[in-house]
Amino acid sequence: DSTSATELRPTQPEPSDTPGGVIARVNVPGLNVRGAPDVNSPLVGTVRYGDELSVNARNSDSTWLRIPFGPVNGWIYAEYVIVIGDLDSVPVAAR
Repeated sequence: DSTSATELRPTQPEPSDTPGGVIARVNVPGLNVRGAPDVNSPLVGTVRYGDELSVNARNSDSTWLRIPFGPVNGWIYAEYVIVIGDLDSVPVAAR
């Protein structure tokens, strides 16, 4: 299928992008980045094992993390990353 997700790369972490300096390191071979914190949300791209991503927000139960992804924000499932830093310091995003 040639209608795959856009080949964007995650924005490299910048201190100003990352409240409290929280980083998510991808711990699986490929992780989908979605447009909203929901497995049924449109796919906006993927990230690879070892990628280190700025976390700029989270959902209320911290199961999804929002990251800068190209020109937009995307959401990744938290179970598949290693969080570096204090996740409680990251603001909860309005749904």
